[in-house]
Amino acid sequence: MCVTVGSDGIAVVGMLPTRGQIRKVLRMQSTPQRRGRRIAALLKRAGEPLTAKAIGAGRLQISWSTERSSANRRIKIVVARAKAIFDRTGTMTVHLKLTRAGKNLLGHSIHVDVTTKEIFTPVGRAPVVVVKRFVLG
Repeated sequence: MCVTVGSDGIAVVGMLPTRGQIRKVLRMQSTPQRRGRRIAALLKRAGEPLTAKAIGAGRLQISWSTERSSANRRIKIVVARAKAIFDRTGTMTVHLKLTRAGKNLLGHSIHVDVTTKEIFTPVGRAPVVVVKRFVLG
């Protein structure tokens, strides 16, 4: 159960969101809109502003990665990252920032298969993880 008291002294009582509810919100926001999937636009802005929504206080971490073959092994390349802390339920713009390796990779690519991983850790609870795939191009 969750209790919030406003500056006027009025208390609002509610239930904490379930893991399924948090996962649903994360799935809806874990990939960029079409314009955010363009490599040239990402490089120009060195990332992408994303609208992130939280159902409660907690910490959000987003990472985009891809894999490349090198000799006899697969190498994971982190393309971009973002972090945000929510002190309450709400929406915030989070800047997903390209890594140096991400800039280098995108600067030499036409299309990149990306895996996005979003981790939301509600205050005092276990993290909720959502993984999705999309194409930058």
